[in-house]
Amino acid sequence: MASSCGMVKAAVFIWARQGREEYLRPMNTIPVLLLLSFAPAAYLCVAMYFKDKYEPEPKRLLFAAFLAGCLLMIPAGMIELFLMYVSGGRRPGLGHALFNAFAVAAMVEESLKFCVLRFHAYPKKDFNEPLDGIVYGSFIALGFATVENVAYVLANGFGTGIVRMFISVPGHYAWGVILGYYVGKAKFEPHNHLLHSLRGLVYAVLLHGAFDAFLFQKVTPVLWLLTLVTLVISLRIARREIKELQADSFWRFGGKTAALAPLPVQKDPGASG
Repeated sequence: MASSCGMVKAAVFIWARQGREEYLRPMNTIPVLLLLSFAPAAYLCVAMYFKDKYEPEPKRLLFAAFLAGCLLMIPAGMIELFLMYVSGGRRPGLGHALFNAFAVAAMVEESLKFCVLRFHAYPKKDFNEPLDGIVYGSFIALGFATVENVAYVLANGFGTGIVRMFISVPGHYAWGVILGYYVGKAKFEPHNHLLHSLRGLVYAVLLHGAFDAFLFQKVTPVLWLLTLVTLVISLRIARREIKELQADSFWRFGGKTAALAPLPVQKDPGASG
């Protein structure tokens, strides 16, 4: 009886799996998978462009930032492969999960995004208010997320694309916003430049690392739910920071605020007229 029940369960499982694969087969074509891979980042890029409503950045610079983020996959992949080789790969154990999450994935990826933001976008004359840090930071992050998404979705299919659309890509977007928020502040608060820059990088690495750590760990599947908690926290922080810098935009009332204008030269009271 037990063996008969086992055979029935196995048959049902195989039938369900075959049915699912049959249902998803039209969705697992290259054009559909590519469209699914690009869709979430495209949506978030358009949404971010319209959030910069007072003085939008030039589209050519945003495209360059997105493209730079795409190209980051090359050095990121090489560095991560080297670190995983040195550490012995994704071996079981909480220690290895934490190392791969924080040191291999989060530190490498967020540091490279920071470098592009700081040394490519930051010097541009169009980077002329703190909100621009968020805009460029998110476009760089979404470029990176798009290439990563294409690789995962083409390798694993339609279902993976749906999951990543609502989890992984929004995560990269949120960490790019958080990083950009502090880099934007760093540019316009020179006395706190180093502190803001480090703070942005640390916060992005910690949130990204926590997100990955809960996914990588094999202790208990229940902890995977904390990935969603980390994502929600990241998105809430990003939303708050966008609203803050929108409200403080230099261009909100048609021009830069008087706070950034040069101070008037004071005449020496003792000087003759």
